[in-house]
Amino acid sequence: MRAETSLSRPTARELLTHGQRPATRAISKFMAVVFAVAWSSTLAGQPPPATRAEREDAARFAKEANESLMRAKDYASLTNLVESWKANLTETAKASLEDVLFLEDLQRKGALSIGGSVPQPPSGQDLSSVGGRAAWALEQLLGCQLSPVRSDSTPEDIAEVRQEVARRLRVVNEKLASRDKERWAEWVSTLGDSERLRLAKDPKTDEHALAQLAKDENVEIRRGAAANPSTSVQSLRTLLDDPDAAVRTSAMDNLKHARSLVPRSQ
Repeated sequence: MRAETSLSRPTARELLTHGQRPATRAISKFMAVVFAVAWSSTLAGQPPPATRAEREDAARFAKEANESLMRAKDYASLTNLVESWKANLTETAKASLEDVLFLEDLQRKGALSIGGSVPQPPSGQDLSSVGGRAAWALEQLLGCQLSPVRSDSTPEDIAEVRQEVARRLRVVNEKLASRDKERWAEWVSTLGDSERLRLAKDPKTDEHALAQLAKDENVEIRRGAAANPSTSVQSLRTLLDDPDAAVRTSAMDNLKHARSLVPRSQ
């Protein structure tokens, strides 16, 4: 998220609650936090991709936002809620919400109440059922049209819709992963040796940053990444071919430890 530093800084709540109806204000508190973090990170030169903590916050928000969607009592509230998501959510928060709708609600059969004038969605989704409302929200967020999900849909019908959503979510996730890798690479390249070394040794460092640090020209930084428990298995395997013996040894020990944490099949 970018900001023009020549402008006075508006509050996050002013940006996110202006013109909202009551049904959309449920996301305002979370979005205020997201905006504040993004603003301060931009000004302070912090990494642009979502950090682990931000992803955890996004997952918590997705649960709350999904509950708001299912509690909405009329079509106007539904559309206002989804439009506010499309306009305000970060890509990370949006992806978390899409995952919740896909994994938890799409196959559910529960009945929901909805009053007022309810236009029939072009795809025929049943907004009075949990699965149909989830399918409708996914259509709005993903910009697609799915086969109708209704209270009388068969398991085969639901499976077909889930397969289509899974295909679209895979494309979204691949784009997000590629974007994050590029942003981390760009950010890491701006840091000095001491800061890169600190990050390489810090277990809280994001694995995308560690993947870049594992390729650093400075051998001390590669040693730090090789010994870091948060370094991905893929990066550790790459470090097994490092020209430095200490790097290779640390990577091997780290891989052995990672394997010891994986439950063995009975």
